[in-house]
Amino acid sequence: MTDLVQPRNGQRMLRTVIDADSLPPLHAPTVVDVTVEYFENLIVSGALHPGALLPSERRLAESLDVSRVSLRSAIAKLSAKGVLIADGRTTAVTNVSAALISAEARQTGSFSAADAWEFWSFLSVEAAAIATERHTRVDSVSLDQSQTHLLTGNWDEAEEQTDRLLNYLEKVCATAYNFFYTQVYIALNTALRPIVANRLGEIGKETELRQSFVSSINDAHLCFINRDREGLRDAFAALCSFLEPGKGDVIRFPTSEHTTSASRAQAMSQLVEHFRNSAMSPGQTLPSVETLAQATGIATTALREAIAALDALEVVRIDKKEVVSLLRTDLPDSSAPLLSLILKRPDAVRQVYEFREVLEVHASYMAARNSGADIAPMRAELKQALEISEEQYAQADVKLHNRIAHMCGNTVAAIVSDALMPIFLKVTQEWFRLHSESYGDLDIIHRQHEEIVNAIEARDSASAADAMGVHLNYVVQAMRAAEERDRLMRISTLRSHFG
Repeated sequence: MTDLVQPRNGQRMLRTVIDADSLPPLHAPTVVDVTVEYFENLIVSGALHPGALLPSERRLAESLDVSRVSLRSAIAKLSAKGVLIADGRTTAVTNVSAALISAEARQTGSFSAADAWEFWSFLSVEAAAIATERHTRVDSVSLDQSQTHLLTGNWDEAEEQTDRLLNYLEKVCATAYNFFYTQVYIALNTALRPIVANRLGEIGKETELRQSFVSSINDAHLCFINRDREGLRDAFAALCSFLEPGKGDVIRFPTSEHTTSASRAQAMSQLVEHFRNSAMSPGQTLPSVETLAQATGIATTALREAIAALDALEVVRIDKKEVVSLLRTDLPDSSAPLLSLILKRPDAVRQVYEFREVLEVHASYMAARNSGADIAPMRAELKQALEISEEQYAQADVKLHNRIAHMCGNTVAAIVSDALMPIFLKVTQEWFRLHSESYGDLDIIHRQHEEIVNAIEARDSASAADAMGVHLNYVVQAMRAAEERDRLMRISTLRSHFG
């Protein structure tokens, strides 16, 4: 409410009187929640990469100025989400993207090492090109050290040199500052490691070949340090060509290093099934641990661990008074850990689109070159898309992009697209939520899809890649504009409480 008041200088002015009841509620996070958020931000920012070991509990608690009890609870939540893995002695960052890719790849079984190498080479070149524009002086010093370590290594020790080479390449990729890109790249490095080790063993035995390979590393590193983007593309492509596998070689993606313990997973499933069988609904308070133990036959210790894990997965909520409330009666799918990192962070969403641009521009280019690609299903889907709602269009959109990945002729590109499709879908649904408030229709998106399909049908690879790039760039720019409108709307709403 606003009143006119008479100040001492005689000038009349407006005074805002705040109505306390109209203010939005303040939800103060707990120390555990803040600590969880802190680590998730470190992972998304790229400060903590897959495989990174955390300091000891004592040192970490002192550094963060939190109690060891709170830190332990935060790490337990992050472990339940699949973001960290703790074995009682060490705690490491997991590769949540690799877990999805590994699960999808296991359904395929073994596949061509040539496909994996081609896709890996492409990602290496693109990551290095992005990194030329983003790396810092600290990054340059670290990469100089890694390069020296590699070049002064013993070439008769192929395994050690493989570790050094992959460490160098992963550092280059990490300086692109896209955690999504880094996680996928490290997953591919792990799968291709035996092939790389074999090729380095052959390179180490031939003096002339080894000298050429070392020269390619020096050329790539010099272009990187000098921020020569196009020169680096050529140099990295030459470097990767030395590691091309032999014909007929096959590989498998290794099992993800993060797995929920069998006992905890079983207890979680039993609990959720008990909620459903007991006709419990979201919002209800759970019985005591003792009561649940009697009803389910689960030991109390395992039960407490399962409830903590379900809290991390947002199936239940534990409040400050240790009261447990039910939020849902089903377990989230395997993409939940990655989604929990992405959806609440605009920067992470943009990283997803940056990765999609790299993946799908390349897939469009290759699909147009693939003479065996069947365009008819995409034509049918485009026609059907004109008759469905905005809510359904998000799924149709992602399905179209996934079909292009399958048309590109590379099994690994298709596996990566399939594995990350749930992430792409959720992010696309969020985009349509923001987009529809401003535009109200999908004409622009549909026309862009038609241009991509037309170029693929015409076997015009350059135009197909350009059309996909224009489309994804439009999506990112529109999302940024929508985010800004949302920010201004929040400020405007807050003003209304004070005006």
